[in-house]
Amino acid sequence: MSVFRGSYDSSFLNKAVGSGTIVQLVQVDGERAFWLSGGPHFFFYSSPSGQVFDPRRWVGDALLWSDGSTTYRLESALGRERTIEVAESLP
Repeated sequence: MSVFRGSYDSSFLNKAVGSGTIVQLVQVDGERAFWLSGGPHFFFYSSPSGQVFDPRRWVGDALLWSDGSTTYRLESALGRERTIEVAESLP
């Protein structure tokens, strides 16, 4: 799991995935989240100052959510529903 101080832009997220990646709107603890699956994709995020970070590494299936000031990314081969359960069990 990765934790980043910053947020994501959902419109940017939808534009940055390739044709083999599926983005699904899901919920983590009742809040909007995204499940990315299928083809590999890059992960970008924005710091509170607006700087975009681009770690340039391919990632597999992942759950992405934010509490407003912090973004969480959980890569998992467990599938969507089980990964959401794991995310909701985190403190």
